[in-house]
Amino acid sequence: MPDKVWRACREVLPKSGLSKRGVDVVDECPLGCSEEESVLHALVGCPLLREFWNKTVIPFTDQFDPKLPFIEWLNCALPEWDAEMLNLFAVCAYNLWHHRNEIRVDSRTMSLDQVWEKSSSLIKELKLILTSSSEALRVQRPPVRWILPPHPFYKLNVDASLQQGIKGGVGCVVRDCSGRVLAALAKRIDHVHDVELLEATAAQDGFSF
Repeated sequence: MPDKVWRACREVLPKSGLSKRGVDVVDECPLGCSEEESVLHALVGCPLLREFWNKTVIPFTDQFDPKLPFIEWLNCALPEWDAEMLNLFAVCAYNLWHHRNEIRVDSRTMSLDQVWEKSSSLIKELKLILTSSSEALRVQRPPVRWILPPHPFYKLNVDASLQQGIKGGVGCVVRDCSGRVLAALAKRIDHVHDVELLEATAAQDGFSF
């Protein structure tokens, strides 16, 4: 859908792709209003689209100069819209673009009421997906906490890192049941290619304290 809006901003008409495929097209509006077609006319300015855009309640869709390039009209409209309105416009413009191309090739197509129902249904689905994703992100996992070892045991924590496939390092820390550090080690290991082997080396060094 963003691709269609981008093409509209470049004044790429719905009929241009059809012409390249050998379909005879004319400059008149395919919806039957007998006005010359432009990108702005195709997506917003056609009189037969007035009822369609009124249903969207998107500001500025009823204000335009027929001779104005689409991108200039869009630049005037954007300050009047929020993100939700922009998303709705993009979905509607995409479906209208497809609808007009279907008419041009004489294929069976849906009515403008059906185009609106399809567009509004898609927006509802997108909102549901975004809402579900936001709720999922808000679910926080409990923080991972280091737990003291029971008396009289000690706890050994090890870690390893591998950089550029050949340079590695290992680290070890030993703590008692009060959390006091009893021993620590950090060293560099060169010419190593396997991170699992590096972690095993870290554990071995820790046990050798």
